[in-house]
Amino acid sequence: MFTVIIYMASAGYASSQHNIYESYAYPPAYPTLLRGDPPMDKSERTESDLMAALPEKNQMLGMLAVVKLWSLISKSKLGEFESTWLYSEECCEALQQFRRDLRSAATTIDKRNATREFPYNNLHPDNIPNGISI
Repeated sequence: MFTVIIYMASAGYASSQHNIYESYAYPPAYPTLLRGDPPMDKSERTESDLMAALPEKNQMLGMLAVVKLWSLISKSKLGEFESTWLYSEECCEALQQFRRDLRSAATTIDKRNATREFPYNNLHPDNIPNGISI
């Protein structure tokens, strides 16, 4: 259970939040901010129908600002801490091994991304936060 909590507060959060701006930055893709009733049939819609459904400019800009903030990558990387709370030799060695494992995973991801047209960095260890900060 503890592992699930740690995962959800770090990697799970990073995988779902870091790319949220790419999805929500196009206002028609975010239907809770559209005005009026949703279409109930598949009849053709005009450009004026779409324009009438879009939110007011201030609403749209406010939502875009919030989504942009949600998608920012945290400065506190997984495995890096502002304060040191581990002092025993056993704990310090476990932390060092964890950091080595993260560097190894980062190297693997960097090699794979080098050959990809669209690199995937959401779960790169450098982009996973220690925890959720909203």
